Amino acid sequence: MEPRIFNFTVAGVCKFMSLVAEGLCMPGAHAPFSEKDKSLGDRSTYIGASSATGCLYKAYMDVVEKPAVDSKQVFVFERGHQLEEMIRKGINGLGWTEIDSVSDYRPGVKSVVHQEEAVGIGKYEFLKAHIDFVFVSSTELVIKEIKSSATLPLLPYTSHIYQTTLQMWLLKCKYPNHKIRASVVYHNWDTGESADYPVDYNEAILNIALDQALILWEAFKQKAAPKPSAQLYCSKCSYKGTCPALCFGAELELPEDLVGLAGQLAGFKGEEKTIKKLKDNFKWLLISAGLKKAVIGGIVFEIVNGPYGQYLKVT
Repeated sequence: MEPRIFNFTVAGVCKFMSLVAEGLCMPGAHAPFSEKDKSLGDRSTYIGASSATGCLYKAYMDVVEKPAVDSKQVFVFERGHQLEEMIRKGINGLGWTEIDSVSDYRPGVKSVVHQEEAVGIGKYEFLKAHIDFVFVSSTELVIKEIKSSATLPLLPYTSHIYQTTLQMWLLKCKYPNHKIRASVVYHNWDTGESADYPVDYNEAILNIALDQALILWEAFKQKAAPKPSAQLYCSKCSYKGTCPALCFGAELELPEDLVGLAGQLAGFKGEEKTIKKLKDNFKWLLISAGLKKAVIGGIVFEIVNGPYGQYLKVT
């Protein structure tokens, strides 16, 4: 009987990481031994899916300058690696068999690939992805792109959407007869919280990502750094001292992910005023009724004293 690749994502719950936790509790759970070469190889000979979807200037400089990695960054990289190892162990505990490649799949066996390599076709032969996890059936492949994150975003970051879209396309090029699904999983080590966001395949997003990849590939061939773009990690970038976008007098653009959040905050501005007015009205109605506290539907409305007088606290 063909194993079903269950839908890991449930609204409001990261079912995938909940299942990983369940697997980790199994007595025999372990990260499978593998002789597969999972190294990234010479990054100057190809463009990785992640390199093409962030700041192209940083991606270029990382290869050209090969900057030394300080101890803090080593720990950050290692944490990402350990997260993947923890997931491998949990998946094993759930009864999934780790195979080296999708092509090794045998019907009837719950199979997953760690670090499936997929390469572009035609003029995109320089593109290569090393995909964190691919869950396999005879008709469908499910990508799980894993991110260790101190903050769980409300939506997947734009660069991660581009990266995962490229992965879906590259995997489809390699296995054209399979249906492809994908999502980005964010996990916070400190709190144990996770978020899992499906990424729908989108041709417009794919074309943007492919264009970015071509620009970066051409930059390597011409030995000329491409233009930088504002990202959420600009303040931590090794090249912020020489980056044209951050030099004195340069007009720094807002990162794309922050533009969307800023728009949402602007939309709440009017609602904030309405909520404040409602809370003030409710506070005075409680006072008029001689009450200091009310509980409605499990929500507590309480008048408390603050540094600027009484206010309504809602918990």
